[in-house]
Amino acid sequence: MPNIFAPTADPNNTSDQAVANNGFFPDQTVAAFKASTRTVDTVTDQRVVDALSQSIIETNRALADWQAAHELLGITRLADVDSGVINGESELVISYRAAVFARAKALIIDKLRDIDTSREGDARANEYENTRDGYLREAIKNVLAIMGRQTLTVELI
Repeated sequence: MPNIFAPTADPNNTSDQAVANNGFFPDQTVAAFKASTRTVDTVTDQRVVDALSQSIIETNRALADWQAAHELLGITRLADVDSGVINGESELVISYRAAVFARAKALIIDKLRDIDTSREGDARANEYENTRDGYLREAIKNVLAIMGRQTLTVELI
């Protein structure tokens, strides 16, 4: 009988390693990312740290002018920017985390793709691409929400 390996997603089997941010935007943790995005344990903590780091860089670059404008007003943390509060947390902090996590998940999905020339492999690659694109759209939507910009959905007829 062959050995079968079935990965499990045990939320208690994740480190609480933090990815430090720039001081204005909040740090992010591997455990919070894995719990929020249902990322399985077969994705290593190091791969998550790398994806979160890259995502933080890209998200912070997109928000650099917005951050600078608030720092000119004497605001030194995203949590201190005036916004609504949901479940005891700033809406802007929630949106920032959602943007970072969505972009990081898209980066991880990109690395999950494998070479498979079969019809099933092609279908799986297309599914990954559609999922990745959805996460990237979510990241952009949340960055725009932080900046106070509206999003528009257009459907072709």
